[in-house]
Amino acid sequence: MFGNSLELIEAIEYLKGKENKELHNVIIAIIVEFLGITKKEADEKIKNVIQNKKAYNEFEKLVLNQNGNLKEFFEKSKIENDKKQAAILKADFDGIISNIDALKTAKVAFNLGVGRITKESQIDYFSGIEFLKKENEEIKKGDILARIYLGEYIKKDKSKNEIKNIIENSMKELAKCYKISKK
Repeated sequence: MFGNSLELIEAIEYLKGKENKELHNVIIAIIVEFLGITKKEADEKIKNVIQNKKAYNEFEKLVLNQNGNLKEFFEKSKIENDKKQAAILKADFDGIISNIDALKTAKVAFNLGVGRITKESQIDYFSGIEFLKKENEEIKKGDILARIYLGEYIKKDKSKNEIKNIIENSMKELAKCYKISKK
């Protein structure tokens, strides 16, 4: 996933116990490096703090200590990251995803307002890309590969025609990020 709110939701769901192998493996690698323990020990520690809710409770405290409001965030993200309003990229044929170009994908996300060039650049916290199919995954024609979300910044500051162009260009560029081998 690319995008502030999408990444935050993914992390929160993980802290609440939703399985996410990719995120789990990243966390294990970090813990192994920082604590100098084995992968098995790291895995046990992670599972323990997830199951006893300590990880999520500590996250909640961190947000509150920074005057954040998770309830408000979730309400806003339900509106902004509504799957029904997302632009959808579908597979044109059956195959296997052999590669997703990270640099090209980052450029698409950047053009949606996910990142910034300078510290003065405005970030659109609710824009982003959600990947539903991953590398080495078998796909069928019509499968949804990804969703593009346009956040409040783009919706507020652009005309309907400009928004349509942003979506069309983003979809074209995102399609170029996928290398799919036919079966």
